[in-house]
Amino acid sequence: MAIARAAQIESARFLGPRARVLDLALVGEDCLGFVGGQYVIVDTGVTLPNGKRAKRAYSILSCDREQRRFRIAVRKLEPGPGSSALHGLPAGSTVPFSGPWGKYSAWSSFHGPVFVFATDTGITAAMGLVRGLAFTPLRNQPPEVNVVWYVRDDDGFVSADYVREELGAAADRLAVEPALPVGHPERAEHARATAFRHLGRATTTAFLSGDGDVIYPLRDALVSTAIGGDQICVEAFFNNPGRKAP
Repeated sequence: MAIARAAQIESARFLGPRARVLDLALVGEDCLGFVGGQYVIVDTGVTLPNGKRAKRAYSILSCDREQRRFRIAVRKLEPGPGSSALHGLPAGSTVPFSGPWGKYSAWSSFHGPVFVFATDTGITAAMGLVRGLAFTPLRNQPPEVNVVWYVRDDDGFVSADYVREELGAAADRLAVEPALPVGHPERAEHARATAFRHLGRATTTAFLSGDGDVIYPLRDALVSTAIGGDQICVEAFFNNPGRKAP
């Protein structure tokens, strides 16, 4: 059962009309207990027409070295009562949430070279992952981490410059590749070809996040290479086959 927690917005800034970054601090406790790549589920305070609360998942962008304060990026959706509410909350507001959640994180025995592929908003999970303490040894070895962001130029979310700023020392490992629109019949194959252009021959581990219609076929394609299925971690932000009705 999810345990209700709370954080206060210490500061916020807009990175564009559809992206707002929130810096939060825990209320009444000192340790969030997350690792790079995980997310929290935020209660936006909005009640939907079906009577349920609008709760939304947001990846933690900040490094897991700091556990009392953390950062999330909120994309405003249309229509999106939950994200719209978070875009309007002023600094000082208290935000209820639960978590951390998710298995998109580095395991104790993982090693490089590592391939990180993200589509669209999935870059937020990749940012938290690569900034995490588990990646520290790999960030200091140039061939060990390769990050690819498959995204449309008019995506309207965070910019490539912002992602590089957040990645810090790992900024030069990021390649931004133009994407076909979500739902395009050739998107999965186009993304696969893009990923394989960047995939190193010695890659042993892969982390995939974003559009489930892209990353699950990509996972299958990677399994056909030397990367074992148990060495591939997947986090679908949308088009998640596990949540689709039979």
